[in-house]
Amino acid sequence: MTQPTPKKSRPPSSLLGTMFTLQTCNAYPSLKRNAAIPDHLKSTHASAKASRVGLGAAQAFATLLQGSVRWSRLASSFSVEYTSSSGQPHVIVRSANASNPQIRTWKNAGGHQAVAMFVMFEAHAMGLHSEVQAAMTRALQAHEQVLGKKAFYTEAELRRASQGAAVVDALMHLGDAIYFAAKIAEGSGATLEDHAVNAPQPAHLGQVMMADKIVGAQTAQTAQTAQTAQGNPQNPSVTATPGVTKPPKPPRAQAAVTPATPLERIVALKGVGGRALMVGPTGTFKTETAKRAAIAMQAKLVSMKGRPGVEDREFFGGVFPGDQGPRWVDGPLTRAFRLAQTHPTCLIIDEVLRYDPLYLNAFVGAMDRVVPDELRALDLPVPSGAADRDQFYVLELPNGERMAAPERNLIWLATTNIGDDYVQFGRVDAALLGRFNLQLEFRYPDDATLLGIYGDAAQGNQALARAVLAVEKWTRDPSARSSGLISMASHVRISVGLIEETLRAHARGMPLRQAFGDAAEVTLIPYCVPRTPQGDLDGRALSALRQAIEMKVNAERL
Repeated sequence: MTQPTPKKSRPPSSLLGTMFTLQTCNAYPSLKRNAAIPDHLKSTHASAKASRVGLGAAQAFATLLQGSVRWSRLASSFSVEYTSSSGQPHVIVRSANASNPQIRTWKNAGGHQAVAMFVMFEAHAMGLHSEVQAAMTRALQAHEQVLGKKAFYTEAELRRASQGAAVVDALMHLGDAIYFAAKIAEGSGATLEDHAVNAPQPAHLGQVMMADKIVGAQTAQTAQTAQTAQGNPQNPSVTATPGVTKPPKPPRAQAAVTPATPLERIVALKGVGGRALMVGPTGTFKTETAKRAAIAMQAKLVSMKGRPGVEDREFFGGVFPGDQGPRWVDGPLTRAFRLAQTHPTCLIIDEVLRYDPLYLNAFVGAMDRVVPDELRALDLPVPSGAADRDQFYVLELPNGERMAAPERNLIWLATTNIGDDYVQFGRVDAALLGRFNLQLEFRYPDDATLLGIYGDAAQGNQALARAVLAVEKWTRDPSARSSGLISMASHVRISVGLIEETLRAHARGMPLRQAFGDAAEVTLIPYCVPRTPQGDLDGRALSALRQAIEMKVNAERL
């Protein structure tokens, strides 16, 4: 006999019902719309009635884990931007009463994901909804356990994660916690409105709401949540003790927001475009951060590296011989523009200041932005559907040909070293510097981070990792530099090379202690020790560094 369709226990008396109208969630096919949530996974605020799965919350969490959520502070209000279920950008804006933050309004809160987005935002950025905080932590940890890595994830990875029972359970609990948090918020002063709002300009100046950042923000609060789960942290007048009503607590001060990391700021450019200059000494992971950002944004990646003597064909492209005769081959800058016409693209310009001024001027011109009317004036086609306010970059090739790329699709990521040790044509002039809307400072990693890197390179040999770090820190001592004993301080690349060569020598049968000294002679020492006018290693400096190596090796009992 056909079973009757179960009734929803949540009448769509507000926009909360939109979480339950999404038919399918591609990221989590194992979750079924309106499926009953087991009692042990229900929110602590749920009644005895059936709780059911709303796919809007699951879709919102999937959007978050794919790195497609960002938020911005706009004076006294906040905006949350994300990609809707239909693939379109969506913005919701929160404004609060200055004297009572519980009285707040969320505009443009219609749509499958909007309610869940505002609840997760308040949980993460403002310290509200403690049950949601704990549920988010549980869901993140379940994903990490199944996938073996931290966010971000692709949709294919999320589909794989949804095959794990722990992930499905965590998502069910999270969805129910989000629903009741929103319901309680509505009852205590929050208003949800389905009024369209404009995106903040410029959107990319906001903080990025990222999964790995949220884990850190939520984990510390899990224990507190367990203690308060029987009460109602969103409405302090409700208590678990029947007949006892506590007076309302004063409004909670807004939680401090941790500044975004360079990686987070770059990823926030996804979908809006931008230009970031990463400045710092060698070994501070500038280029690696740029590559990780491109991967996180699922963007096409084009790299170019500055050096003296670059020619036009290595920069713009040129005619090269081919099987069918001479043909044009794009250089990296032209290739990035061509890809960005149809795909999100990251252009990494490594060591930008090593290009000569002719090519630096080319970057200045290519980073200028124009609107569609200017494209028409340049006799360039305007993409169909382009709005009047859309902006484009225009690249002029040496042969006079021009090509345009939409700003939202092209992200410029330039790196430059600092200090007198680096061969470059000079400082970033005002014209070029003014084209970068983000200027990110990179500093050398702390000892704990370096020990992790060197421990991995040393295949778990912590004594070797500590010895390498100790020698590296000696080369970075200001007294060694000022006395002329060191010409250039060691850094991550040199230290990892020292470890790898040590392990190779050890694998050939050399004792580890001897292998360390042998490897230093062909990695660390030639890099760090100054040379005489005749080109030989300076004897005094060479002796001092060898003594330092011996001392550090002895200290670590290598």
